[in-house]
Formats: sequence, C-alpha cells, structure tokens
Amino acid sequence: MVTPTEDYYPDHDGGKFAPILATTVATWRARAFLENLALDAEGAIFVTVYSHNRIDRYDPATHTTTTFAEVPAPPMGLAFDAGGVLWTTGGTLRKGPGYIWRVEGSGAVQQWCELPDALFMNGCTMHPNGRTLLACESASGHILAIDLGQPGRWEDRTCEVLRNDWRREVHRLHQR
Repeated sequence: MVTPTEDYYPDHDGGKFAPILATTVATWRARAFLENLALDAEGAIFVTVYSHNRIDRYDPATHTTTTFAEVPAPPMGLAFDAGGVLWTTGGTLRKGPGYIWRVEGSGAVQQWCELPDALFMNGCTMHPNGRTLLACESASGHILAIDLGQPGRWEDRTCEVLRNDWRREVHRLHQR
C-alpha cells in the first residue's frame, strides 16, 4: 500500500517541503505500541512490541509477521551482535528495574542483567569491540556499557569515557 503525502509545511525552514511516497510493509492491530526495530543478516525485520512484552519478526520475502520472542517486561531497544544474537533492552517505563536480555535465533530469552535503578531503558547498539553492548538509560541520561562476556556485568559510563573508548577503538582499528 502506498501512502501519498501532501505538502503540509511549505514554510517549515524557509524552503519547500518535499514529501516522499512511503510504503507500509506491516501493520499491527490498534493498541499495539511499537518502539524499535533491527534487521538481521538475512533482511528480516525485528520489532519491539512494547504494549505486548514481545519481539515480532517480519519476513519481507513472505510478508508475514510472527511472534519471535516473549519477554517478561516491555522491550525497547534491539541490536544484533556479529554472531546473530539479538540483544534487547527493556523494562516498564518510569518503574525500575530495567533489563538486558539475550535472545537466541530460536527465540529463547535469557535475562543478561537487571539494572535496579533504570527507569527508561531505551535504544542500544553494539560497540565496535564486539564485546560490549551500549544501552541508553534515558531517564538519567546515562549510557551503560554491558559486558557481553559475563552475565550481570555492566558499568555506568559517562559520555566522555565512551568518547575516549571510541577514540581508542578507532585508533586501534586504524593501526591494523
């Protein structure tokens, strides 16, 4: 289904707004609250369904959506590691604790760590070192570094420390 848009904001920045055509590839029933998405190596789209404590998988080849994994609290962020494991952040908004879950390709869920003071676990991404998941705790403005080699191990990192880690990692990669 193609959704045409109109030029609703011609003066938004002093220039002409140029909408594009968008295609809806999947839909969920009303009251579903979708939060984040990630693509796996084969092109399947994984979506956090916050309202239903689950992660759905959309297959672009068959145009079907299925439940991939159910988690014990609302999921938020998604990131795949190099081995294809799906890492998920979550927790009930404005209520602790927050969580990090490891989700296998089979959909099996393992709680990786509990974050007692986390009130808004949000997005996440893999650090270039491949051993650390960076997760955003939006209520506090903190970036958490989750050790993917040891369940339950994490550090509260400031942006400056992370910036230095990234610089060291980029420098190390350039030295190869």
